[in-house]
Amino acid sequence: MKYKRNHIRNIFSDTFYVWKDEVKNIFTDSGVLVLFFIAPLLYPLLYGFIYNNEQLREVPVSVVDNSQSSLSREVIRRLDATPDVLVYARCADLSEAKQMQRKGITHGTIVIPEDFSKNINTGKQTALVIYGDVSSFLYYKTVALACSQVALQTGGEIQVKRMVAKGTAVKNATVSAQPFNPVHHVLYNPGGYPSFLVPVVLILIIQQTLLMGIGMLAGTARERNEKGYLIPNDTHFLGTWRVVNGKALAYFLYYVLVMLYLLMVVPRMFQLPHLVHAWQLLLFCIPYLLSCIFLSMGISVFFHNRENPLVFFIALSMPLLFLTGLPWPKESMPVVWKFFGGLLPSTYGAEGFVRLSSMGASLHDVRHEYLMLWILTGLYFFCTYLSYKWIILKETKNCILSASQD
Repeated sequence: MKYKRNHIRNIFSDTFYVWKDEVKNIFTDSGVLVLFFIAPLLYPLLYGFIYNNEQLREVPVSVVDNSQSSLSREVIRRLDATPDVLVYARCADLSEAKQMQRKGITHGTIVIPEDFSKNINTGKQTALVIYGDVSSFLYYKTVALACSQVALQTGGEIQVKRMVAKGTAVKNATVSAQPFNPVHHVLYNPGGYPSFLVPVVLILIIQQTLLMGIGMLAGTARERNEKGYLIPNDTHFLGTWRVVNGKALAYFLYYVLVMLYLLMVVPRMFQLPHLVHAWQLLLFCIPYLLSCIFLSMGISVFFHNRENPLVFFIALSMPLLFLTGLPWPKESMPVVWKFFGGLLPSTYGAEGFVRLSSMGASLHDVRHEYLMLWILTGLYFFCTYLSYKWIILKETKNCILSASQD
C-alpha cells in the first residue's frame, strides 16, 4: 500500500516537473512566444479590421453607352443610385473601359448595346453586357447583383406600362407583372463577409499556432541535444504517461486563455454575431483544444529542426480552411477530401462554433460535432502516447548502449 502511494506521488511529481520544464521552454523560446502570444493576439485584429466594413459598397465601374437613349441614361442613373455600384466613368468605347479596368481604376465594365432602346420598344429581349473583375469574386458578385436588380425593376415597369396602354387597370397590371412580393429576412448572418469568415479563422488560429508552436518546440529540443534526442536524459521523463500529460497540461492551461480571448472577446470587439453562453462555449472547446494539442504533439515527433513545422503548416493553412466545409460546401467535395477533413479538429470545431455563435444553437444541437471532437481527442491521445512511448524506449536504449560502450 505504501509502495502504491509513493508510486502515485512520483507520477504526480514527475508530471508537475515535466509541466514546469515545458512552461520554461515556451517562455524562453522567442519563436514560440511569437506563435503562442503575438499571433493569436494580432491575427484576429488584422482580419477584423480588414473585413470590418461587412459588405462591399460603391464598387467603381465604367459604362459604355452605345444606345445613347433616354432609357439607357435612366438605367445608368439607377445603377449609380444603388448602394453597390458607383458609375465612375462613362467611356466612349470598350477599349477605353478595359484600359481603366486593367489599371485597377474600376472593377467592372457595363456595356449597353446600340439596339438597347429599339429592342425594348419593339418588344424584343435585350441585354446588359458585364465585364467583371474576377481578381476578387466580391467585385463580380456585387456588380452582377446590382445590374440584375436594376434590370428586373426596369423590366417590370416597362411591362406594367404596356399592359396599362392596352387597357389593363394599373393595379391588375402591377399584380400581373409582380404576382408576389418577396420579403427578405436574414436569419443567421445579418452582416456580410466577416461575419461568415472570421469565426472560422478564429478556430483555425488555435489549431495552426498549436501545430507550429509544438512542432517548433520539438525541433528545438532535438537541435539542443547533442545526439538529437527529443526527450531529455532525466529520470523525470522516463514515464510516457507523465511526459505526455505534463506537456499537454502546459499547452492546455495557457490556450484556455487564448481560446477565451479569440472566441469571446474578439467577436464582441468587431460586433460579430455571438449568441453562445460562455459555459457552453467552454464545454464545446475543451475537446477541441485537447484534440488540437494531442494532434500537434503526435505530429511533432517527426520534426528534427525548428523551421520545418513553419514551412509545412503554413502551406497547409488554405487547404485546411476549405476542408472545414464553410468557405466551400462539403456536398461539392470529393469523398477523399471529406475523409481527410473528418480527421481534423478544425472541421468539427469550426462547424460547431459557427452554429453556436452565429445561429444560437445549443450544445445539444451540436452533439455530433461535440462527440466527434471527443473521439478525435481519444484517437490522437492514443497515437501521441504510442509515439512518445516509442521515442522514450528508443532513446533510452540508445543511451544505455552509449554508456556501455564508453
